[in-house]
Amino acid sequence: MEAAHGLKKNIDLRFLKKCPACNGKSPQLVNRSKPELCRKCQGIGKLTKKTATYTSIQVCDQCHGKRYINRNECDICENRGVVLETVRIVAQVPPGVKHGELVPVDNPKTKQRIHYRVQVQPSDIFQRIGNNVLSDKYITISDAVLGGTFKVRGIYEELEVKLDPGTESHTTKTLKGKGIRSRDGTGDHIINFKIRIPRQLSMKQRQLIMALAKTEDHTFERPI
Repeated sequence: MEAAHGLKKNIDLRFLKKCPACNGKSPQLVNRSKPELCRKCQGIGKLTKKTATYTSIQVCDQCHGKRYINRNECDICENRGVVLETVRIVAQVPPGVKHGELVPVDNPKTKQRIHYRVQVQPSDIFQRIGNNVLSDKYITISDAVLGGTFKVRGIYEELEVKLDPGTESHTTKTLKGKGIRSRDGTGDHIINFKIRIPRQLSMKQRQLIMALAKTEDHTFERPI
């Protein structure tokens, strides 16, 4: 239904940007200077904290347990030169979009254009073929015998379809122009009528069916 009607979708776009701490230069500078012993932990890699009641040993927060430091190292990007940033964007999904189509969006931070591939989840009610929509409508035995006008759920509105008396199961009705509306045109809505056979009958229903069976002609001609 979202693909048929179109919608705006909030997306958290993740992208790489130049590290603001080292300006993206740490990968080139980190090997230009020699590591030196950490002055805070004296090259041990750990810090000992003593109080009147306990003694604790923690990893040095200056060298992070490495014992040596390099003044050109960047802790923010870990010498990659780039960091990961997230920005929330709004993607405009057009009405009638199909599974696998690409939706373009612009990154407001970098001005780059990104294309997202739309994944449309299957529906429990409708099946889509092109812009045509297929759905099933279950009716009772009496509906099939007597016919009438029935309401059917559509993509954009509730639909009414007239059924002739004596309709057989799996009879289809096509409603022109009631399918998906997209930039490629408008499809049809094809309704497949299925007769639901009751598995449990009340006494009155059973008597009525038996009375009907007595009036039926049970001799059928076999095709040659």
